[in-house]
Amino acid sequence: MPVLMAVVGRDLRHEFVNAAYGEYFGLSRQEITGKTLGDLLGDTPFAEIRPDIEAALSGREIACESLLDFHPTGACRVRISLHPRVGGDGDIVGLFTSLVDTTEQQNIQKALDERLRFEKLLAGTSGRFLNLVPADMGEALHKALSATGEFFRADRCFLFLMGDNDGRHHVSRVWLNELTAPDTDVVGNPLPTGRRAVPTSFS
Repeated sequence: MPVLMAVVGRDLRHEFVNAAYGEYFGLSRQEITGKTLGDLLGDTPFAEIRPDIEAALSGREIACESLLDFHPTGACRVRISLHPRVGGDGDIVGLFTSLVDTTEQQNIQKALDERLRFEKLLAGTSGRFLNLVPADMGEALHKALSATGEFFRADRCFLFLMGDNDGRHHVSRVWLNELTAPDTDVVGNPLPTGRRAVPTSFS
């Protein structure tokens, strides 16, 4: 993750930017120099971070993270640091700024977290049926369907059995979330033509 660095005056015009800063915004360093932060970011993103900028200009060091829609690729999660520039007379003459786009890093972390949750679901579902006595099968099936439906944020989750005579999938059990009205006359009926069950291995 490259660190985007810039020096701006009190009027928030860019006086210096590093190469990564220019590459990120798709402009040369010369094109950015002289532009204000508002010109570069756009009105809405600039308005979102303006309170932090004003706080930094008052003498505070600021570190924040925001979701800003200022990049050609769309909204980005960025980590921003703002440090006051103090002149020889002690007055604040501008800011040192640094920005790191953490979007990709957070997307990777989100995918890893989702995979871990899925692996826990599989392990938990398998574990429910170890050393299970027949009397507890119904409750275990319900918990497995409930955990699967909640994981996929589904409104309903089905368990199907293959019919001995007709070779069709019949609904054996149904889990519904709290906001879903129950279907009537579903359990025991064949899977309607053209519909697929939550377990995509069934067809």
